[in-house]
Amino acid sequence: MANSLTLEASAKINIFLDILGLLSDGCHSLFMLMQTISISDTITLHAIESGISLTCSNPALPTGRRNIAYRAAELFLAEADIVDGVAIHIEKRIPFEAGLGGGSADAAAVLRGLSQLYGGLSKEKLAELALQLGADVPYCLMGGTAIAMNRGEVLAPLPPLPQRHCVIIKPACGVSTAAAYKAYDTLEVRRHLDIVTLTAAAANADWEQMCTCAANVLEQCVEVPNRAQYKAIMRKYGAELAQMTGSGSAVFGIFSNEEQAQKTAATLKKMDAAAEVFVCTT
Repeated sequence: MANSLTLEASAKINIFLDILGLLSDGCHSLFMLMQTISISDTITLHAIESGISLTCSNPALPTGRRNIAYRAAELFLAEADIVDGVAIHIEKRIPFEAGLGGGSADAAAVLRGLSQLYGGLSKEKLAELALQLGADVPYCLMGGTAIAMNRGEVLAPLPPLPQRHCVIIKPACGVSTAAAYKAYDTLEVRRHLDIVTLTAAAANADWEQMCTCAANVLEQCVEVPNRAQYKAIMRKYGAELAQMTGSGSAVFGIFSNEEQAQKTAATLKKMDAAAEVFVCTT
């Protein structure tokens, strides 16, 4: 058995996101198209005699039970009845409170890594543990292109979409996921998506059709400073789609042309020097 392991934990964007209603347990019934992007954290796991320790390159992130990666290790070790422990280090590159799934990706990587280090759990059991941790974690275990439904536990893998360049801007502020969904619940009038058309477009890898219909319904209630300006700049430089991902605060633009993506990123950096700007690929 290996004593250590290093894995990449990839971020995601929501090509579209709709909320269909509430489930019997009070959770929101989601309908989303998830797409892995090339921004990632690096997770290193070391087998130790007992306990869990977590360190992170970003001192702003908690390193105890408040960190979802720590809780992922707790769940795995308890479920697999393993008395040994693990030391986790996260080299953080994915912005947090951004809607990019950074914490979920880290948790999924810990589950995958511990399964490789210690074995003992099936893919189905890992998926169950992932759902206990959060709605995006089951998808992050799988990655790629997929429809995610309900609390995120219903996943429909799709053929890979044609690769595109992606510009992401994360303003200085973050957004609490819980606060975003609470704000959505207060809306008196809610706009929904044409999920039949969007699903058909996604299944056929039809970017053009998807970009015509895609949206994120949380933009109706989540306030992100400069979001309209970000999106306007992206569209000016030819973005096929420009919208918020997840519950925010990050906004992304999809481009078929790398030069346009780079020009967009440079303009966004000048417009908002306090924001983080990335150019990556889907």
